[in-house]
Amino acid sequence: MTQTLPAEPEPNISSEFPFELHVIDVLDGEIAYIDTGSPLNDDVGITHIFIHGNPTSSYIWRNIIRHVMPKARCIALNLIEYLDKFL
Repeated sequence: MTQTLPAEPEPNISSEFPFELHVIDVLDGEIAYIDTGSPLNDDVGITHIFIHGNPTSSYIWRNIIRHVMPKARCIALNLIEYLDKFL
């Protein structure tokens, strides 16, 4: 019988959320968002918007944004009901 070894943890996956949350007032509530600002390669001028589903928050995009932000500006929203997920 062949023994299967446990998989090594993926080195590119992290539980850290290294982004600053900003908050804006909208209608009867507030929206939290992260904005990575200009990409390292600002000549392209691309912006990616990340919107979470239910019942998640912008936290779900943390590992994707790390790989996209060198090439594009990244904005991830926390919908109104999800403001306090990381505050």
